Amino acid sequence: MVLQQYIEGIEAKQIAIQKFKHDYQNILLSINGFILTEDWEGLKQYMLTVNTASNFLTEDTPALENLCKIRPTEIKIFLSEKLITAKKTSKHISASFEARGEVSHFPIDSVTLVRMLGIILDNAVEALAELSRGHLAVICHKVEEGVIITIQNNCAKDMPTLNQLKQYGFSTKGKGRGHGLNILADLVNTHPNVTLSTSISEGIFAQMLVLWNTSL
Repeated sequence: MVLQQYIEGIEAKQIAIQKFKHDYQNILLSINGFILTEDWEGLKQYMLTVNTASNFLTEDTPALENLCKIRPTEIKIFLSEKLITAKKTSKHISASFEARGEVSHFPIDSVTLVRMLGIILDNAVEALAELSRGHLAVICHKVEEGVIITIQNNCAKDMPTLNQLKQYGFSTKGKGRGHGLNILADLVNTHPNVTLSTSISEGIFAQMLVLWNTSL
């Protein structure tokens, strides 16, 4: 029984690696675009992101298997980059990704989705960095009506209320900060097929982004 489970685990990892290698064909196409336009600085930054994603995926089998369920390459790489950033912040900070069902596409353009997730994940990583401990969990749930993305992280027990956080310009980090959640709210409000819910409970900050299929 143990040997069978070991073999199945190895096979699953091999399949996941093969899928990610397949995604590199799309990555190569993106690289070709940088070369054709001679955008060398853009290519440099893109390759740093790709290398980070590749290292994270090959080191973490569960994340590799789950991220391979996310078909859009640009979203997959973006998520892996944010997860490894969280893990690098402190040895006492962990990160995980779970995909419940394969996601072949998101019912929103990739640029807007990256902007939304970027704000949520950056805030989560900052909160964990302030604590120097905790866990970042990203769950992507494919449902018939669309895609649900839930992001949870540990936060300080004396964290401001949701009403305070939603005030324009409010920030615990000083003057000139605190616009991220307002930008996120604006993005959500300008996309009728997107809803966002936020909660704080027992030291856990959670945000659930629901992307509804536009055909409904």
